[in-house]
Amino acid sequence: MRDTVYPLHVVDLRCENVSNPMGIACKTPYVSWKVSGNLNHVTQTAYAIQVALQASDFESGQIIWEQNEPSDASYAVPLRLNEIQEKTVYYWRVQVCVNTEHEHGLWLPWTEVASFETGFKDESSWSGKWIEADDRFYQIADEECRRYWKEKPYGDKASLNERDQGLRKLPYLSKEFQLKAGIEKARIYITARGFYELNINGHKVGPCVLAPDFTAYDKCIYYQTFDIADAVQEGDNRLDIILADGWYAGHAQGIPGNNHLYGVRPSLLMQTEIYYANGTLEVIASDSSFQATAGPLQYADLLMGEYYDLHAGQAQIFGTVERDYSMSVAMPQKGAMIVATDMLEASRVFRDAAGSLIVDFGQVIAGRERLVITGSAESIVTIEHSEELDHAGVFYDVMNTFPFHDQKNIIRFAEAQTIQYEPQFTFQGFRYLRISGLDYDNIRPEDCQAVVIGTGMPVVGSFECSNKELNQLMRNILWSQKGNMLSIPTDCPQRERAGFTGDAQIFGKAAALNMDVSGFFSRWLEQCRLEQLERGQIPIVVPYTKAYSEIEPNPGWTSAGWGDMIIFLPWDMYQAYGDIRFLAENYESMLKWMEYVENCAQETMPEKYYMDFENRHRHKYLWNTGHHWGDWQVSGIEAFQGVELTKEITASLFYYRAARTMMLISKELGDSHHYEYYKALSGHIYHAFHEEYLAEGKLAAEEWQGAYVMAIAFGMVDGDMKDAFAKRLNEMVVKQDYHLQTGFLSTPFLLETLWNCGYQETAYRVLYNDTPPSWLYQVKQGATTMWEEWEGIDRDGLVKGSSFNHYAFGCVGDFVYEKIGGLSMLAPGFKKIQIRPEATENLEYAETTIQTIYGELYVKWVKKEEGLQYQVKIPHNTRAVIVGKNGQVHLGSGVHEFTI
Repeated sequence: MRDTVYPLHVVDLRCENVSNPMGIACKTPYVSWKVSGNLNHVTQTAYAIQVALQASDFESGQIIWEQNEPSDASYAVPLRLNEIQEKTVYYWRVQVCVNTEHEHGLWLPWTEVASFETGFKDESSWSGKWIEADDRFYQIADEECRRYWKEKPYGDKASLNERDQGLRKLPYLSKEFQLKAGIEKARIYITARGFYELNINGHKVGPCVLAPDFTAYDKCIYYQTFDIADAVQEGDNRLDIILADGWYAGHAQGIPGNNHLYGVRPSLLMQTEIYYANGTLEVIASDSSFQATAGPLQYADLLMGEYYDLHAGQAQIFGTVERDYSMSVAMPQKGAMIVATDMLEASRVFRDAAGSLIVDFGQVIAGRERLVITGSAESIVTIEHSEELDHAGVFYDVMNTFPFHDQKNIIRFAEAQTIQYEPQFTFQGFRYLRISGLDYDNIRPEDCQAVVIGTGMPVVGSFECSNKELNQLMRNILWSQKGNMLSIPTDCPQRERAGFTGDAQIFGKAAALNMDVSGFFSRWLEQCRLEQLERGQIPIVVPYTKAYSEIEPNPGWTSAGWGDMIIFLPWDMYQAYGDIRFLAENYESMLKWMEYVENCAQETMPEKYYMDFENRHRHKYLWNTGHHWGDWQVSGIEAFQGVELTKEITASLFYYRAARTMMLISKELGDSHHYEYYKALSGHIYHAFHEEYLAEGKLAAEEWQGAYVMAIAFGMVDGDMKDAFAKRLNEMVVKQDYHLQTGFLSTPFLLETLWNCGYQETAYRVLYNDTPPSWLYQVKQGATTMWEEWEGIDRDGLVKGSSFNHYAFGCVGDFVYEKIGGLSMLAPGFKKIQIRPEATENLEYAETTIQTIYGELYVKWVKKEEGLQYQVKIPHNTRAVIVGKNGQVHLGSGVHEFTI
């Protein structure tokens, strides 16, 4: 019966994967929970959910919605309320029925009450207006700030006046207002075209930095909702909002060097709502009554850094103007915001070989410095950033080949004083700081900290084994993920900072084992759908800013292995979390993408086949023309030579993989028509590829490892042909002295392909190789993150790479979790778990933890004479099978110890 006292309880109640979220969209919310407690073999058999408008209503029975389901579902469960009101707090609780090893049909007590609060229904709910500092503010700002512009940023090709370089003073907006007594509730809804930092009565509001998130600003800008009841007061109050260029108007994405990606001036949209105990509502909204002034920040550019001027002066007051910008783009925040995630202390302070003062934090990060520094009167202190030192031990400016990439933070002192300095509206990728302009010899390590910033996602996976180098590799992968999952999945935090679709799709599986990326990728996939082009292309970067869309000639539209991320990433996320929304929400975009690829294949063919009437018929099933990036970054081959070598076969292999994956997705969504359609299409691609590219058990074209890897992994070859391909792949790897020669698209499948085809020894030797190109070579060279190039620093210490924080080749992480840690899923979300450590040679133990959507999954195995000794924790509401050489053991949830 219900309410039985029992050593189990339901915990971690979440709505939209957030605890008690505020300001969510006014549509069906999805909730989740976990069963916790010290019993074994626990499964959920049913649940009951109740929703009320007050927390106290549950006791009085005033329930507005309830649902009872015989179901084991506990993640992404929809609350299908009849009508969801805007700006309303809803309270909910859940009760579950479980079976255990000894008892069935036990209803656990009702949980504590959780809540979610909706934001605005639509644009009509806004009374605030988009506002920005007036023209007079910017006339003066232009005159004063042009001195910071580079005279010839592109050498002799461009002069000072040919381009608006931005770098203008920041507008500090403010408004004073009075409130009556009896404040019961207070909310602020706020966003910006650019960045904002909000202060009320002198105190910063909200934990977020660099808000709002990076989105396709012309189509979507997320607004944030904050509870400000503790920030406002009866009587006098003051709002202060600093605006910065951010992704909207600044130099946000590096290699093209463009600024003004969406507009020229930052603007604010804000609405404060004060609810009084007597039932009245007072609204303070952004309008032309706000004032604007200039402050100490002369400029604050996301990429180039900040100029902080401490010269005090009488602040000139300017007005603000209302702008008729779109209100429909303002949408409720989705997923976690950018926050400070870690704080690192300096590991050493020293002078490099050139005599420069260097601060070393021991770890490459994305973030900013926090320094206690003393400046003399009229001194200028400059802070520069780098991920590496050069081979002579001198500070290395990795950005020195790009015209707009100073990446300096500058402080100008007015008088002698000591300050704590931390940039507000910029970040860098760095391990080292170079500080110049101090009039004292050294700076104390305890005065130097590095603030790590990133999207506020919890780390869910950990791995440790008896091999220290492998442990460091896994740490490097996690740190690269932290540094590049900053609002969007960037390729690198120091240079391009773009949401490359190819990088995300190859790393998605490993990413979900390291961190809870469910909300993060759900949000970014929404941007991908918004940016999908008319013919169905998913751009190579999302958001698709003019930094890429206006490059001539334009390579940015799409590519095999990049645009088809819209299929593979949602599929990987569905596998990771069992949330069907990843498939349903992106399905229309998937179909549009496939239609685009089919049209490309049908409408064009390689020129040599134009008059080959006997063979050209098959080319309508091969995507072998147009621009592609191929198997990018194939080791040992110059990058663009590798593109030419690999792009034709890679594109057709990915066409086949996409069609096969669409079969699976259509089946999951119950779309039998498209299931049959893609089944037939994949068959046509299969036969066309065999006729065109395969001969006598190997590739008819020029060979490279990645083609064999992808052909096997994608199922393009089977039976004897698969065996022949695996043998040839093994021969190629052995010939390379067990070094990989795979690029971005094939590397994720290399080790697993070798392993599953019976070449375990080869896979071992590739994984543990410590000469370039290899994973452990980077570790041996002191890497703390993943590099873009396998030999970014050569064996003599010469810095050759330009990015030392690129997560793409970290895709090996899922092989480590699965084959060494022994954890893999047999059903989405680890509902069914396989524990099968296979790659145990030369290791004494491995310990792996993954916080799954059902709870903690933990496996530690230790080698003993009698076999592998296991310590295992299986989450409740799941089950596992332990696979050994001589059989299987089936386990329910709970803690278990045994030897196999």
